[in-house]
Amino acid sequence: MKNNPSNRKLAAIMFADIVSYSRLMGTNEEEALKLVTDFDNISIPIVEKYHGEVIKKNGDQIFCEFSSAKNAVDASIEIQNELATYNDSRPKDFKLEIRIGIHIGDVVKKENDVFGDGVNVASRLESIAPTGGVCVSKNVYDELLNQEEFDAQKCDNMCDNCKDPKEKTEGMKYVKLLLEGVLACRERFKPKEMARIMVGDSNSLINQHMSQIEDVFGSGKEKSAGFWHSIIRQVYVKQLLTKEIESYGVLKITEAGKEYLKQPYSFEITEDHNYDSLKTNSDGEQKGEALDTVLFNILKDLRKKIAKSGWIKYHEFL
Repeated sequence: MKNNPSNRKLAAIMFADIVSYSRLMGTNEEEALKLVTDFDNISIPIVEKYHGEVIKKNGDQIFCEFSSAKNAVDASIEIQNELATYNDSRPKDFKLEIRIGIHIGDVVKKENDVFGDGVNVASRLESIAPTGGVCVSKNVYDELLNQEEFDAQKCDNMCDNCKDPKEKTEGMKYVKLLLEGVLACRERFKPKEMARIMVGDSNSLINQHMSQIEDVFGSGKEKSAGFWHSIIRQVYVKQLLTKEIESYGVLKITEAGKEYLKQPYSFEITEDHNYDSLKTNSDGEQKGEALDTVLFNILKDLRKKIAKSGWIKYHEFL
């Protein structure tokens, strides 16, 4: 049975979890339980301050929903700052340290709980966040870049977007072409297939529907599949497209997307960096793809090997 469409929405999901809580419980159960109480007393008022809602508490973990990515990030930063002050007076081996993960995506509310893409990704991001830090998805970062108050330079030029900022260009024609393409394909493909269709690259699934999509197949071939993946992400963040949860991520046009097609307006896009274009310079110094690809594959194989030994879990996100 399908979920009621009225229960589905785009939301920012935040997961927060106390680091090494099992060790703390094993060391001093009473003191560890007090940490959970203090964690709740510090974090919940901040979540509410930024118009968030605590959906669920599970021991040392809280799961919250916000109406915007900015509110979720602002709340998480304030929580971490408050905990840093709190920890100043704590013993070195018994501090209240947490990790936070944030993602913005489709969720479905059901019986006082929330399910969907936003929940699953936020949970995974929390698990890889640094102790005392926040890990956000690209969807969240892209949304923050559209906020006038957000200053990407606060990262002290440590990230690639600050050292080599992405150029913004007018993308109205590409957004319109994408939305028209999704409609022409009868809203039956996931982002990966949709990007391939736009550049005229087929696979077995696309071939099954070729007679019905031939008008849109290759309509965006002057751009790369990577470009169309980027456009899909940005249009998704702006809520002109959504992903059908019941159909495992199939792209659907929202009411806002339909209105955009009726009355298109300016849409600034940022293109992902094209690192494949980097070449070896005149001094013979390697500057781009080849060395990085070799190194990446070595590290990837090593990580898989270590994962098989049981030390870490390996996940490959496409």
